[in-house]
Parts: sequence; C-alpha cells; structure tokens
Amino acid sequence: MSSTNKTSLGLNIWEASDKPVRQDFVNDNVIIDEKISELNHNYNDIVNEKISKLNSNLLKNKG
Repeated sequence: MSSTNKTSLGLNIWEASDKPVRQDFVNDNVIIDEKISELNHNYNDIVNEKISKLNSNLLKNKG
C-alpha cells in the first residue's frame, strides 16, 4: 500500500515500510501523463499564437 503522503501533484511519497502495489504506480503514471499532456497542449497553444503574431507582423511590414 502506498504512503498517505502525497506530492503537490498527488503522486505517492513512499515510506520505507510501504509495500508497493502495482495500481499505485499505475495511478501515478496516469497523473504524470495527464500533466505532461496538459503542459504540451499549453505549450503548443503559446507557440502557435506567437507564430501567428509573427506572420501577421511580417505581412504588415511587407505591404
């Protein structure tokens, strides 16, 4: 069983006396995957917005 102590993301903080259970690792991996996917989505939105502004500025300066 995982420790009752958790990180700010809800991941397990294991104590020496804890006995690992596969589902605890699966749950941690789901949390990590969701956070990375969210960050990737946010990053892509920011990059696309910057590219759009850059293209817009280039078109304005060209004309």
